[in-house]
Amino acid sequence: MKTVLTGRSVFCIMPTGGGKSLCYQLPALLLPGITVVVSPLISLVQDQIRGLQEVGVEVGAMTGSSGGEVPSALWNSVRTRQFPRLKLVYTTPEKLNKSESMKNLLRALSSLGFLSLFVIDEVHCMSQWGHDFRVDYKELGKVRFEFFQNVPLMAFTATATVTVKNDILKLLLVNGKEILVFQKSFNRPELRYEVRSKKNHRQFISDVSAYILSKQLNNTGIIYCGTQMACEKVCKDLQEAMKNEGYERKIGFYHAGLEPMERERIQREWSEDQLKIIVATVAFGMGINKTDCRCCQILKYFSEVFNRDFCGVPMHQLCDNYSQPCDYEVVDIMHITIVLVRLRFPFSLAMKGSVRMQSAADDQHADFSRSRTAQRSEAARARVCAVFNRITNHLRGERMEIDSYESRELINLENSTRSENEKDKEVCIEK
Repeated sequence: MKTVLTGRSVFCIMPTGGGKSLCYQLPALLLPGITVVVSPLISLVQDQIRGLQEVGVEVGAMTGSSGGEVPSALWNSVRTRQFPRLKLVYTTPEKLNKSESMKNLLRALSSLGFLSLFVIDEVHCMSQWGHDFRVDYKELGKVRFEFFQNVPLMAFTATATVTVKNDILKLLLVNGKEILVFQKSFNRPELRYEVRSKKNHRQFISDVSAYILSKQLNNTGIIYCGTQMACEKVCKDLQEAMKNEGYERKIGFYHAGLEPMERERIQREWSEDQLKIIVATVAFGMGINKTDCRCCQILKYFSEVFNRDFCGVPMHQLCDNYSQPCDYEVVDIMHITIVLVRLRFPFSLAMKGSVRMQSAADDQHADFSRSRTAQRSEAARARVCAVFNRITNHLRGERMEIDSYESRELINLENSTRSENEKDKEVCIEK
């Protein structure tokens, strides 16, 4: 906070509970102008606004689902040339990048010196989503350069490796000398993890309902699912399984497919303990403050594991993301497929240049090793080999041009001395 109050930009990496939100909220109250906060999720925006309004802070939102009250108040400040009463305005990358009306408003506020801070919360989403899923994240660097060039930048995350951090700085169009990095350890000794394999959906519902009733009855929790359909099905089945205990009305689901009003209602009821269990996709949970949420189910992202604990009380993390042994194989097969496709197409069209393909053995996606294969049953290995054969047979028929390749116990390429008229080279893959 002292650093940003002196006018320097800050990149803060610390675990949830370390006070990241306070690091920008307090300077926002001390500085005369507006702090613009970019948030990845509407649910997180609503949670932050609710918490600040409860303590009397003037705060608003400009998102796709918000009204026109905030823009009207800010335009009024522009006309009167007086600092706005609003101290923080929360928005999303899409709104910031695509809304011409918001850009015009920011341009007017910037010309009057009414912008004090530019904050990107959960900044790891820039690297995680900005390259494909939510490309508007990639434009935040240009937005900063156009509207916030003369104000400090504050970027916060609980999950950023060195590679991710460097990617973020590149996307933000800043170098290491322009920004001061603060980093704390991610170790959370109060967290407990448990990994289970489930036999089938019915057994899963039975185990989860028994676990909630026996150990988490008075606490709140989140069950993460991979799809919206899975959220609704798990919620419905849990409600049916727990209706005899009168618990079915305390379970709800949340995903991006719901109407904005419905999502806001569900989040409010969960925050007020009317709902105890939320079955959700990753559209819910990131950065949300709820101190009595002691259980998370089916973990997907490192940050989401930590976002429920703020008081040091042991918290249980139950991961049963895999229902069948073949589900493990699907993950591995996807990695293998990526490797083979890259061997087949050494020059990606998307690269837009003559950049040489990196050896697949050095590629971080090639995570198929002898040790992992050895852990499988014979039947599982046979299924993997069958998939290998189908993929390699499909790729045969056109030549693969590879200069050199080191196997490192992943893939052996046997270069034969066949004549130039032969169409392919034989690929031998070690189990």
